[in-house]
Amino acid sequence: MRAASRRRPPAPGHRERVIPLRTRTAGLRLVRVEDSLRLWSGTPDTFTVSLILDGRSEWRARGRSRVTEPGGVRFKEPGEHFRTVALAGPSTMAILMIDPPQLGRLLGASRHRRPFPTAQLDADADVVASVVAAYRRFERALARAASRLALETASAEMTDAIARALDRARVEQRARRRPRAALRRVREHLDARFAEPVSLEELAALAELHHATLLRAFREEFGLPPHAYQLERRVEEAQRLLYDGLGGAEVATRVGFYDQSHLIRHFKRVAGVTPREFLRVAPARAP
Repeated sequence: MRAASRRRPPAPGHRERVIPLRTRTAGLRLVRVEDSLRLWSGTPDTFTVSLILDGRSEWRARGRSRVTEPGGVRFKEPGEHFRTVALAGPSTMAILMIDPPQLGRLLGASRHRRPFPTAQLDADADVVASVVAAYRRFERALARAASRLALETASAEMTDAIARALDRARVEQRARRRPRAALRRVREHLDARFAEPVSLEELAALAELHHATLLRAFREEFGLPPHAYQLERRVEEAQRLLYDGLGGAEVATRVGFYDQSHLIRHFKRVAGVTPREFLRVAPARAP
């Protein structure tokens, strides 16, 4: 991911807008910061969740730098120093501050050795999108002066979305520590059932991983996603059967393609030649 471009401090007279938002939830404070050009830094005394609504920036925490795109979420625990090192432009963010004694009640995270297992979740994760969506619903409830019950409900939905995102982060963190055995099971399953329909849900259950984690880890380990691996296994078996003298239609059925034209299309995509061309250039078998 590209680093954010560095910017000089904002010109004199530039001021971001800091808007306190009333949550009606004990132990939870929320502010919205708009049009900020500040290179934020500090050491919070609360558990802090920052939703980056607009603007791209680079920041440093837990010993490494990260770039946050719009829609990303940052996490900071009490006593953790952080600093923003670069901005690509003005940013808008919502900052939730949770008093430590209330963490367990609001997020259920106090039972974990590290309540915030990661410093950042990126915008492309579905659970992160649900956090931002829950915040937007809370904003709309505030704007229409909703009842106390409606505001408390919107606030609870927001913290629940954050808790689910953290749970996912813990699952993925554990998965990164033990992926190889799980990925080997998936690959062996695809080897054994390459000609059969296989669902992503089935593979995720076999690996005991979330489907997004499985896809990312499988690609990192084997260089291609599971469906492409299965396709390559089908073409490898098709080459063997063609070499044994079976006709194209029978080969297509045996390796899991709908028909011969389906076989030809994918065979050429993977092998670079059609089945007919493959047989023409394949070495002759010894008698």
